[in-house]
Amino acid sequence: MEISISTVKGKGPITVFRIAGEISSYNYQALEEEARQSHAEGMRDLLIDMANVTFVSSGGIRALTVILKLLHTAAPKDNDEEKSKESQGSAASQFPHLKLVNVPRRIHEIFKIAGVDALLAIYDDFQKAVDSF
Repeated sequence: MEISISTVKGKGPITVFRIAGEISSYNYQALEEEARQSHAEGMRDLLIDMANVTFVSSGGIRALTVILKLLHTAAPKDNDEEKSKESQGSAASQFPHLKLVNVPRRIHEIFKIAGVDALLAIYDDFQKAVDSF
Protein backbone atom coordinates (compact mmCIF):
# COMPACT_ATOMS: atom_id res chain seq x y z
CA MET A 1 0.00 0.00 0.00
CA GLU A 2 1.21 3.46 -0.89
CA ILE A 3 -0.29 6.62 0.57
CA SER A 4 0.30 10.05 -0.92
CA ILE A 5 -0.88 12.97 1.17
CA SER A 6 -1.94 16.40 -0.03
CA THR A 7 -4.24 19.21 1.00
CA VAL A 8 -7.05 20.80 -0.98
CA LYS A 9 -9.10 23.85 -0.15
CA GLY A 10 -12.78 23.39 0.57
CA LYS A 11 -14.64 25.40 3.18
CA GLY A 12 -11.44 24.80 5.10
CA PRO A 13 -8.32 22.72 4.53
CA ILE A 14 -9.05 19.10 3.60
CA THR A 15 -6.35 16.48 3.87
CA VAL A 16 -6.42 13.99 0.99
CA PHE A 17 -4.99 10.49 1.28
CA ARG A 18 -4.58 8.90 -2.15
CA ILE A 19 -4.11 5.19 -1.56
CA ALA A 20 -2.76 2.68 -4.08
CA GLY A 21 -2.62 -1.08 -3.68
CA GLU A 22 -4.11 -3.33 -1.05
CA ILE A 23 -5.24 -2.31 2.42
CA SER A 24 -4.74 -5.61 4.18
CA SER A 25 -4.23 -7.15 7.58
CA TYR A 26 -0.50 -6.80 6.95
CA ASN A 27 -0.40 -3.05 6.37
CA TYR A 28 -3.54 -1.41 7.78
CA GLN A 29 -1.54 -0.09 10.74
CA ALA A 30 0.38 2.19 8.36
CA LEU A 31 -2.90 3.84 7.32
CA GLU A 32 -3.93 4.30 10.94
CA GLU A 33 -0.51 5.76 11.79
CA GLU A 34 -0.62 8.22 8.87
CA ALA A 35 -4.03 9.38 10.08
CA ARG A 36 -2.83 9.77 13.67
CA GLN A 37 0.23 11.70 12.54
CA SER A 38 -1.77 13.98 10.24
CA HIS A 39 -4.31 14.52 13.01
CA ALA A 40 -1.53 15.46 15.43
CA GLU A 41 -0.35 17.99 12.84
CA GLY A 42 -3.81 19.59 12.72
CA MET A 43 -5.85 17.56 10.23
CA ARG A 44 -9.56 17.97 10.89
CA ASP A 45 -11.19 16.77 7.63
CA LEU A 46 -9.98 13.78 5.64
CA LEU A 47 -10.90 12.65 2.14
CA ILE A 48 -9.60 9.22 1.18
CA ASP A 49 -9.30 8.67 -2.58
CA MET A 50 -9.51 4.93 -3.21
CA ALA A 51 -9.36 4.97 -7.03
CA ASN A 52 -6.22 2.84 -7.03
CA VAL A 53 -7.09 0.50 -4.17
CA THR A 54 -7.25 -3.09 -5.34
CA PHE A 55 -8.35 -4.87 -2.16
CA VAL A 56 -9.59 -4.12 1.36
CA SER A 57 -9.48 -6.76 4.10
CA SER A 58 -11.04 -6.66 7.55
CA GLY A 59 -7.86 -4.88 8.65
CA GLY A 60 -8.60 -2.11 6.17
CA ILE A 61 -12.15 -1.80 7.45
CA ARG A 62 -10.75 -1.62 10.98
CA ALA A 63 -8.40 1.19 9.92
CA LEU A 64 -11.30 3.19 8.46
CA THR A 65 -13.36 2.82 11.65
CA VAL A 66 -10.36 3.83 13.79
CA ILE A 67 -9.90 6.94 11.64
CA LEU A 68 -13.63 7.66 11.80
CA LYS A 69 -13.50 7.56 15.61
CA LEU A 70 -10.29 9.61 15.74
CA LEU A 71 -11.82 12.43 13.72
CA HIS A 72 -15.24 12.20 15.34
CA THR A 73 -14.07 12.31 18.95
CA ALA A 74 -11.64 15.16 18.27
CA ALA A 75 -14.17 17.38 16.47
CA PRO A 76 -15.84 20.35 18.17
CA LYS A 77 -19.44 19.44 18.94
CA ASP A 78 -21.09 22.72 17.93
CA ASN A 79 -19.81 22.58 14.34
CA ASP A 80 -20.90 18.94 14.02
CA GLU A 81 -24.44 19.91 15.03
CA GLU A 82 -24.51 22.65 12.39
CA LYS A 83 -23.35 20.24 9.68
CA SER A 84 -25.79 17.63 10.94
CA LYS A 85 -28.70 19.98 10.30
CA GLU A 86 -27.51 20.49 6.73
CA SER A 87 -27.53 16.79 5.83
CA GLN A 88 -29.79 14.99 8.29
CA GLY A 89 -30.03 11.23 8.10
CA SER A 90 -26.89 10.61 6.09
CA ALA A 91 -23.49 9.21 6.96
CA ALA A 92 -22.12 12.68 6.31
CA SER A 93 -24.25 14.08 9.13
CA GLN A 94 -23.12 11.47 11.67
CA PHE A 95 -19.43 11.50 10.76
CA PRO A 96 -18.78 14.67 8.75
CA HIS A 97 -14.98 14.66 8.97
CA LEU A 98 -14.19 11.52 6.94
CA LYS A 99 -15.32 10.93 3.35
CA LEU A 100 -14.32 8.40 0.70
CA VAL A 101 -14.15 8.99 -3.04
CA ASN A 102 -13.64 6.81 -6.11
CA VAL A 103 -14.29 3.57 -4.26
CA PRO A 104 -14.06 0.69 -6.74
CA ARG A 105 -17.32 -1.20 -7.15
CA ARG A 106 -15.91 -4.45 -5.76
CA ILE A 107 -14.66 -2.70 -2.63
CA HIS A 108 -17.94 -0.82 -2.22
CA GLU A 109 -19.64 -4.24 -2.13
CA ILE A 110 -17.27 -5.31 0.65
CA PHE A 111 -18.25 -2.20 2.61
CA LYS A 112 -21.94 -3.04 2.10
CA ILE A 113 -21.50 -6.61 3.29
CA ALA A 114 -19.58 -5.41 6.36
CA GLY A 115 -22.19 -2.71 7.04
CA VAL A 116 -19.69 0.14 7.08
CA ASP A 117 -21.21 1.85 4.05
CA ALA A 118 -23.87 3.17 6.44
CA LEU A 119 -21.15 4.97 8.41
CA LEU A 120 -19.07 6.32 5.54
CA ALA A 121 -20.03 9.05 3.10
CA ILE A 122 -18.91 7.70 -0.29
CA TYR A 123 -18.68 9.85 -3.42
CA ASP A 124 -17.98 9.10 -7.08
CA ASP A 125 -16.82 12.63 -7.90
CA PHE A 126 -13.77 14.21 -6.28
CA GLN A 127 -15.08 17.80 -6.40
CA LYS A 128 -18.46 16.82 -4.97
CA ALA A 129 -16.67 15.07 -2.13
CA VAL A 130 -14.58 18.20 -1.44
CA ASP A 131 -17.68 20.40 -1.59
CA SER A 132 -19.45 18.15 0.94
CA PHE A 133 -17.15 19.17 3.80
